[in-house]
Amino acid sequence: MSRKIKKTKLTTEQPAANLTTEVEVQTPRSALAGMGGDEHRIYSSMFEVFGIVQGVFFRKHTQAKAKQLGLGGWCMNTREGTVKGVIEGKLLGLNEM
Repeated sequence: MSRKIKKTKLTTEQPAANLTTEVEVQTPRSALAGMGGDEHRIYSSMFEVFGIVQGVFFRKHTQAKAKQLGLGGWCMNTREGTVKGVIEGKLLGLNEM
């Protein structure tokens, strides 16, 4: 089954360390359309984080935040110095993440 994917880039600034992290998230178009009455649906999103993300406990922080929001998934360091992963759960939690 083929699905259309929209890529969204998010930038987060961390003023204390004066760092910029760029996150690329792929969200299904159906999720972006705000399909009403879908509180029981589970959504999934792939992501890749660029910047200084290795050696700064990024994966540990990601796991803690996902658990707090009731999300599941995984993330891993890459040879390119980024972090890639997948998160899944309710749309509200994914948007918060």
